[in-house]
Amino acid sequence: MIRVLLPAIFILVSNSLLAQNADSLNETSKKFLRTNQFNQAVPLLIQAAELGNAEAQYNLGYCYKAGVGVEQNLQIAFEWFSKSAEQGWNDGIYAMMMAYANGEGTQQSNVKAFEFALKCAENND
Repeated sequence: MIRVLLPAIFILVSNSLLAQNADSLNETSKKFLRTNQFNQAVPLLIQAAELGNAEAQYNLGYCYKAGVGVEQNLQIAFEWFSKSAEQGWNDGIYAMMMAYANGEGTQQSNVKAFEFALKCAENND
């Protein structure tokens, strides 16, 4: 019985530590962003985003959209906004609405923009 539980416990602890690490990386990146230290912020954002932090995914998408600390790339911005939105991060959902509405990083689609607008409304935004 214990041998069966150990792998499950390991997975739960590992996932918890990764989430905490992603959260910590994201918080540190935001401190650098506030002071325009983009060289320090972006690598931390990338790590946190790759670990699945929805806010970091949105923030990294914004950096790519605006060309802040990275070369502007609307397709990469769209990909990060999408990952953030998939997790329910409202700013990511809003960014997806705007990307589809304006055709930024993806093909313009009023239908998809409206779908994301409804999701924003469902989140009281």
